[in-house]
Amino acid sequence: MLKLILCAVISAASLYVGFVLSSRLTERVKLLERYIGLLDESAGRIEFSSVDLAAAFSRNFAGFSFAAEKPFSPQWERFITETGAVLHSDDIDILKGFAQGMGEGDTESQLRHIGQYKRRLTLCLDTARKDVEQKSSVYRILPFAVGLALVILLI
Repeated sequence: MLKLILCAVISAASLYVGFVLSSRLTERVKLLERYIGLLDESAGRIEFSSVDLAAAFSRNFAGFSFAAEKPFSPQWERFITETGAVLHSDDIDILKGFAQGMGEGDTESQLRHIGQYKRRLTLCLDTARKDVEQKSSVYRILPFAVGLALVILLI
């Protein structure tokens, strides 16, 4: 009886691990979409409302507030660190690099800068979507197969 319970627990745990790994892939896609949306919205605020960076980026998906009296770059890095848990290191590097050069120059140069980073994030998003298509089922099945192998060994 104890073996059956142990087998059921191992099977359930391995299935859970598989779904957690798979869901991280889709969470990355959703988060990248949110960052791209934030860049779009902020570009619109900068272009049409002529607001500063803190005001342009303060209305974001995470409720993070940027202070106008503090430099933008360290605040942006903190924002990325607090919100980007499921992102790959390449995604984070691109997002952290975004703050460099922001706030310098005129409105047009800031909009070009945002557009450049939006394109780079879109490439990351395309890669993330391909990862979901290619790896999602593997991430669900592989841990379950390992758990099933352990169950067979126990029996």
